[in-house]
Amino acid sequence: GKLAQLGGLPKMLSTAKNFLGISTNMSESPWRRYASTNALNGLYTALKMKGDTVNTATLKKYIDEIKSKETNGQLKNIYNNFGN
Repeated sequence: GKLAQLGGLPKMLSTAKNFLGISTNMSESPWRRYASTNALNGLYTALKMKGDTVNTATLKKYIDEIKSKETNGQLKNIYNNFGN
């Protein structure tokens, strides 16, 4: 997450898309899905704090997609706090 922020907006959005792929792949371990989703939420928060409403909306859409596809109950509970 932090490295993607250092690479500028295009790198951050590209990384976010990669995180989405990992987070929605239920064959990945729950730990890897969580780490990926948590990093994506960090990017979302960073953009939100900068007032970037357009890209924040995109990342919010990614987080909502992850929430809808997650099958692990514990992760679903954790993700309730993401994207706010």
